[in-house]
Amino acid sequence: MHRLKRRAQEQPNEPPHQVIAGELTNEHKEEVLANLPEHQHLRRSIDRAKSSRRSANPTHLNSFDILPPNTETIRNQMFLHFDSGREEVSRLIILTTKRNLEILCQNRIFSNGTFKTAPHMFTQLFAEQGCSRIIYSHLSTRLQTGKTKKRTTDCTLS
Repeated sequence: MHRLKRRAQEQPNEPPHQVIAGELTNEHKEEVLANLPEHQHLRRSIDRAKSSRRSANPTHLNSFDILPPNTETIRNQMFLHFDSGREEVSRLIILTTKRNLEILCQNRIFSNGTFKTAPHMFTQLFAEQGCSRIIYSHLSTRLQTGKTKKRTTDCTLS
């Protein structure tokens, strides 16, 4: 169990099933395998081990910067497209990849702004999806504290 937790902490982006498979494939002792907790409990332990290394959720917009590795996808693609910064009163964060922006520019766009699911520090979560040959995909997410139309347009075009 200790090996599972250590691997989960060292490889936080690895899904729980891969952590379990990677650590238990070489385990041939029947008494060890027989005494392992149920699968759901293993997953929960792995999730807790991963969480122990994560920083606490921020409570104010000016209390955090978004730094690597949190600016990239698990495939090492840049994901933080725009951040107006912690000193900005109306902070705006745009999350997308370069490839998603290319797709966004070439296809039909569906947009949806919602207030209910936005993180508590933000006013609105704005999602943009694209449609290409009957494939729908989520292309960008924008978190903003204010609702001014000019600001949204300026940042999207930059």
